[in-house]
Amino acid sequence: KFNTQNIIDSSEAFDNGVLINLEKNENNKLVLKNGCATGTYLSPIIETSHFDTLVGSWSAITNQQTGSLEVFFRVLVDGVWSDYFTYGEWRLGDQNRGVSKKSSNGIAEMDEDTVFILNDKTASAYQYKVEFNRLDENNQSPELLLVACCIKVIGYEEVKLDYTKIKQEVVYDVPQLNQNIVPVIGNSICSPTSTTMLLKFYGHSFEHDDYAFEHQYVAMLAKDYGHNMFGNWVYNVAVMGAYGEFAYVKRFINNDELMWHLENVGPVALSVKGNMQGYYNTGGHLLVCKGYKIVDGEVIFICNDPNIKNVEVEY
Repeated sequence: KFNTQNIIDSSEAFDNGVLINLEKNENNKLVLKNGCATGTYLSPIIETSHFDTLVGSWSAITNQQTGSLEVFFRVLVDGVWSDYFTYGEWRLGDQNRGVSKKSSNGIAEMDEDTVFILNDKTASAYQYKVEFNRLDENNQSPELLLVACCIKVIGYEEVKLDYTKIKQEVVYDVPQLNQNIVPVIGNSICSPTSTTMLLKFYGHSFEHDDYAFEHQYVAMLAKDYGHNMFGNWVYNVAVMGAYGEFAYVKRFINNDELMWHLENVGPVALSVKGNMQGYYNTGGHLLVCKGYKIVDGEVIFICNDPNIKNVEVEY
């Protein structure tokens, strides 16, 4: 039991679970053993503070050459386990399909990318498994870098920063993209547009003959065909992972936690809602927060908002 809402397993953490037909490669990523077409990683049971929602995510190199991964989570409520919830078999370039379902015992349900604990209850532990698959044992194996879990902890203690002891300004040079210039789907691709900006920040390029815009191409990679949506957070993270990036879904409870991340980790795609200081109102939107500055004790966040014409904006 601990005061954290974000748990990331990678490398050494995988030694604590059960590996079937899997091993680590020279880069400490989990891969299928030679001659094996399928394999499974089963995590230990991970006890946590009580929580009412969970979002799992992963980073893995998986594509048409390597095969696929399927990630499952289950939760423990009052000593009873839910069914395993799947994020669907996933491989970069496929028409990947998320799955919404309720546990057969009615204690939890998967709704798009989030597991909700039902009946006003909370969970106190979770467990996950990852299934590896390739069509031919001679093909490259999928490479699993990390599995992450973010939970909404009941009674979570917020992080508080001393603004006099941190950098007064942190801004990253993240490329700017406007979602609305993409025809037909532009008004619904804030998530993959944010993903594209971050991938470009890390040096990736997405010129493609079939698409006029880079974020149009990435949107089709990130699309959840099961729910017919581009805003599945987990699938957007999976796209970044497929390009070798250390990516995961994370929960920030306040602005101080966001500032710590910006100073110590890097820019981040944020899910936001509400009145965006008069620019527009939203029930849910993704943008890139690329930095902050402290001016006369007030925190100003510098963002690339794909719904703003000039993209860069201060909130």
